[in-house]
Amino acid sequence: MINDASKQVIKNFKADVFVETGFFRGQTAVVVRSWDKDINIVEVEINPEYCQYGESIFKNDKNTNIIQGDSGVFLLNNIEMF
Repeated sequence: MINDASKQVIKNFKADVFVETGFFRGQTAVVVRSWDKDINIVEVEINPEYCQYGESIFKNDKNTNIIQGDSGVFLLNNIEMF
C-alpha cells in the first residue's frame, strides 16, 4: 500500500503522471486519486481479470488508464510518455 512519503514525492515534484505496475484490486490507484484529482494514473496489469475490474471501477475517470500487458515491455515501449 502506498504511504504518505509517496504523497509528498508526488506533491514536491509536481508529478503529472503516476505509473503503477500491478493493479490487483486498485487500492493504490484509489488512494493516489484521492490525493490528486487531476494526476494521470497509468496502471499496467498482466492479468486480464484484474484489468477488467480496474476498467469497471475507473470507467468514469478519464485520467486513469488501465493497460493490459507486461509492465516491462510497456515501460520500454512507452518511456517517452514519462
